[in-house]
Amino acid sequence: MSSPDLASFPAPSGAAPAAPPPAAGPPPAFSPYQKFVVGMLAFLQFTIILDFMIISPLGAILLRELNIPTKKFGLVVSAYAFSAALSGLLAAGFADRFDRVRVPAAPRA
Repeated sequence: MSSPDLASFPAPSGAAPAAPPPAAGPPPAFSPYQKFVVGMLAFLQFTIILDFMIISPLGAILLRELNIPTKKFGLVVSAYAFSAALSGLLAAGFADRFDRVRVPAAPRA
């Protein structure tokens, strides 16, 4: 048994007519300022990942230079990973407080 089409039901009395769908078109182009911000965020993310990936291979050198046991070095690497994850979640929650419209745009030349 098929379900009835919703278009066949009359609209409730006093209801406003449905808004037309938005016009389809190409998405707006990024401004130079927006490209700069996206590039800077990508660079920062790359730096964070690179930093995390460098700590593990340097483990043998750091263990010897800092004179710490392997168990403590594992805790250091884990603490770094957990703090990065926690700061990412907190930053996302903080960034969600601001509406996209209120972000200041670059001055136009």
